[in-house]
Amino acid sequence: MWPSKEEMTQVLIENIVGKGKKFDDLQDSWFTKHLIIALRESIWALLLVVRMVYENITVKGSSGSDLDDKGYDLGVDRNQATKAQHIVSLRKSAPVKHNTFVPDNFLLTTTPIKNNAPIKFIVMPEQNKYIPSGEQQVDVIVECIESGEIGNVSEGAINLVAQAGFDSIGNSILHKCAVEKEKDESYRDRILARKRNPIRGGVPDDWERWAKEVSGVSMARIFRVARGPGTVDIVIWGSDGSFPSQGLIDDCQTYLDAVTPADIADGGILVVAPEPIPIDIVLSNVSLKMGYEKSEVISILEQAFTSYFQSEKAANGITKVDCIVTARFACDPKDSDMAPIIKNFILDKPEDISLNGRQFPVLSSITIL
Repeated sequence: MWPSKEEMTQVLIENIVGKGKKFDDLQDSWFTKHLIIALRESIWALLLVVRMVYENITVKGSSGSDLDDKGYDLGVDRNQATKAQHIVSLRKSAPVKHNTFVPDNFLLTTTPIKNNAPIKFIVMPEQNKYIPSGEQQVDVIVECIESGEIGNVSEGAINLVAQAGFDSIGNSILHKCAVEKEKDESYRDRILARKRNPIRGGVPDDWERWAKEVSGVSMARIFRVARGPGTVDIVIWGSDGSFPSQGLIDDCQTYLDAVTPADIADGGILVVAPEPIPIDIVLSNVSLKMGYEKSEVISILEQAFTSYFQSEKAANGITKVDCIVTARFACDPKDSDMAPIIKNFILDKPEDISLNGRQFPVLSSITIL
């Protein structure tokens, strides 16, 4: 949008000297050359002032704290980073003789890897969980002490008891994905959406906007009268178009219950995950990139197709053309040249697949023949 000094110089040269002329052509035109430089510096100084004003007074031009101020004026706050939550099983080595309560803020960690410190989690307060007399374990919700995606560890990764009281951890399952602080691009889109479509008391645009105000919700689809008069079903997607965790669904449900318009029946709002639709990818006559095994190629293709399925483009349907493009340009993230991982191939499956707005495409398998 904003020209560079070099671009401004070229425009001035072409308007003063002639089309196709370059700065090097002015070596023998001392007066003209210095006139252009003086004009350029004057215009550049003015441009900087205009740019600063533009970026400070408009939503489209603002960023960072300036954008936060614009959002605040319209009642649209930036979504902050959240903390990951997991459900873990705390165990004793033998059945307990009496009810054994789990202390609030009890510390658990992942296993440190090389020089990386363990990621710490604490038992969330006020759960009042305990191992009943005669049993050996209890499930509790733990929360990462750090905000952001660092807490989205894999299942079973929380495996060390960091203080006395329990002997081991049976398993850990992600309950609520954490997200980073909302980026300027998506925050700006929400601010502009509020300006274009002010709140009108519960029309579908309002529900979609309210759902996206919950950190971690990237997309929402609204279905009014889904279960009869006075009801609304809200299908949500997680961060970057991913399948939402149960914790995110619960958070969104709680938030939307608090802004229920009067014409919605009690309990009429229902936040749900989309319906998973498994999709198989079958490629034949495949030529692999030299130096790669089939298993490596499949792993890279899985990442590429998962990203495609989670994109907004795929929300309404999967097309054969898009699948071909996804496979054609899939590359190894470690490859600096970003060269395609497969050369020639035929896409046997899938054909075009329509989705109804409630459905979520999930990669089931990739087969290379």
